[in-house]
Amino acid sequence: MKPLRFTPEALDDVRKVYRRYETARLGLGARFVDRLGEAADVIQLNPEGPQEILPGLRHVRLKKFDAYALWYVTRDEILVIGCLHGRRNLPKVIRQRRNALKSETK
Repeated sequence: MKPLRFTPEALDDVRKVYRRYETARLGLGARFVDRLGEAADVIQLNPEGPQEILPGLRHVRLKKFDAYALWYVTRDEILVIGCLHGRRNLPKVIRQRRNALKSETK
């Protein structure tokens, strides 16, 4: 099983969403984090399962919080590059983060 890691940007996404939900209703942020863990488990068990959105890029939606998805790339590890809401300008954000990864490996 490949290790799964979150980029700093993805962790920042998670923190922001957690705070938003926890502020809206006590305990809702914790439930969001539980669903996040479930999505991470799904990815780790079958990283190649979800359809590629762009070459090498896939996503898994969170149960009960399905407006959000974990976006990831698979290499020697599974790297989550974002936890993003579907209404965000996803193509722009995802491409920026994916391109940043490419420049880091050069």
